[in-house]
Amino acid sequence: MRKLISIITILLLVSVFSSSCSSIGIGKKEKKMITIKMLTESKAKSADLMKHLKEKFPRINFQVTDFETVWSKEFTPHEERIERAREIIAEEKPDFYYGFDPKWYKEDIQLVDLTLLINQEQTQFNEIQQNMIESATNDDGTLYFISATFDREVLFINRALFQKNGVPEPVNPMTFDELRKSAKLINEKNPGLFGYELQQKEWLFTLMQVGRKFLGFKFINDNGQLMIDQPEWRDLAQQLLDDYKSKIMRDEDTRLQKADRKRIALNPGYASDLYSYLSVKATADTLSIVDVPTDPSNPIANPFILTSPFSIVPSSNYIKEIWEVISYLMTEEAALEISNKRLMSGFVTYPGMAPIGDFTIQSFAGKVSGNKINESFFLTQEAYKKMNNAMEEQFQAYIQETSDFDTIWAAIEKGVKEINLDSSNFKSAP
Repeated sequence: MRKLISIITILLLVSVFSSSCSSIGIGKKEKKMITIKMLTESKAKSADLMKHLKEKFPRINFQVTDFETVWSKEFTPHEERIERAREIIAEEKPDFYYGFDPKWYKEDIQLVDLTLLINQEQTQFNEIQQNMIESATNDDGTLYFISATFDREVLFINRALFQKNGVPEPVNPMTFDELRKSAKLINEKNPGLFGYELQQKEWLFTLMQVGRKFLGFKFINDNGQLMIDQPEWRDLAQQLLDDYKSKIMRDEDTRLQKADRKRIALNPGYASDLYSYLSVKATADTLSIVDVPTDPSNPIANPFILTSPFSIVPSSNYIKEIWEVISYLMTEEAALEISNKRLMSGFVTYPGMAPIGDFTIQSFAGKVSGNKINESFFLTQEAYKKMNNAMEEQFQAYIQETSDFDTIWAAIEKGVKEINLDSSNFKSAP
């Protein structure tokens, strides 16, 4: 009997010991394979990243669906792609999204508030990441997107052109009027040079870029009415058109070539354009990266651009695992891989890791200040297209001197009035 009791005791101890070992990782079984569904816009743009993640997280099978492949396979007409994207979102029921804002396709989509995960997991971030997260946080404190890389709007000052032509280099920060004055001085000294560049494909977009971002003008008011028929927009439109006609300003839909960069004194653009400047051997002695022009009385915030945004679906069974992946991508270890293998576009958030010569990321990764652009309404695509087509037609008439400014602006005002009369031309901001 005693022998039997001894045997039972030993078996119990072995059982407890085995259980304890398993709880602390000794003899622990391998975690089961799981499949996490990711939805993105382009598989080609995410292929290298997913290959790396599969190597880093071997127990996770990433099932990737992308819009471009479906559109191509089904020969989806361009005008039907947004609606098809909405259907794909409903059909696929992904666990998370990568590389785009799903709300752009489906306004009522639900996403996880990532601040809850950050606090729950006590995830640590460096200063640039903290600035980026604060920039992406909504007014109500929610955060739906996070990114391991970023970009920012900046102003490039071609210091070499100012020095060579004996024109005083503009001082940062500057207003848009000060930018134009410096641009005119350069052009007067050397008519073969452009004072500034606003490279866009459409005049409406160009007007919006300057009016909203540099000057703080309202594009659509809180009552859902288009505002570009107002006097301040009229004055700005004439300034831009006259600068274009006199070749002070370059505004083309063609991509800047290396030779063009050497002929432009002031270029508002994205910090990532720096790589193009580096290709023509720019250095901190010949080029400055400064803040975009702003109105001191109404400074508009310059948010971080999340070039590789992740967002998570609340109904997913793998929220913790997805956050583990995202948290890894925010580490210095991952930043090295991202930078060396170019797994994502934009700049990694660790200074010194981006190959940008003697320039520093700190010059465009600082804390965001100024007022956010919070418009309650947006133009529908149809209304935007209608306004854009009218503006292209009228602005070209002025440029080609087949019509005067009063006439072309009267046509713009008429187009604005027609759009404002129909409330279906506007949709509420998500």
